Amino acid sequence: MVSEDKIDQIIEAINLSASYCGIQPYRLFVITNPEVRQRLAVGSFNTQQAISR
Repeated sequence: MVSEDKIDQIIEAINLSASYCGIQPYRLFVITNPEVRQRLAVGSFNTQQAISR
């Protein structure tokens, strides 16, 4: 399980990371709802990375 503090650090690092011309062409989703994570796991061939936190 990843702590909230670590998640916040990762989000901050992403926000501060360099990208082409300062344009961040990505979206970050932090899914905390276990039901939604389980549904996402099905769509990603039941990989543990999709459901672990």
